[in-house]
Amino acid sequence: EKHADIGGGAGGGGQGGDIRMPPAKLFENTYKMSPDAKFNARAVQQIITEVLESKLENEAYDPAQSKQLSKTLSTIIQSRVKELNFSRYKIVTIVNIGEKKNQGIRIASRCLWNTDTDSSASAEFKNSSLFAVGMVFGLYYE
Repeated sequence: EKHADIGGGAGGGGQGGDIRMPPAKLFENTYKMSPDAKFNARAVQQIITEVLESKLENEAYDPAQSKQLSKTLSTIIQSRVKELNFSRYKIVTIVNIGEKKNQGIRIASRCLWNTDTDSSASAEFKNSSLFAVGMVFGLYYE
């Protein structure tokens, strides 16, 4: 029967079954209040437009699949935006898909943010049977 000595406590005396925890890493605050590079809304808007056009060009509206399609498009857009390496930015992505039937729609969002560092980008896509609106918010972590 072996006993494990976790963290150097009594028992076992450093024989065979000892489990040693590595020392905890300590991180200092950076006190960094502004980003090295700001969120580039124009580049993000191009990504949203490219993804929506390439994935929805030949799609017909299907209410049963629109929820999953919206999630998939959000994931694709978010991963492409993260490739731009906006350091210390939280990226929030939303894609809305609806059926095109001669109706009007207004999509709005609200957020508390710092106008000096935070930003957003959006793009829309329409074909004969559906519309889609993609929105990306870049929120800086201080």
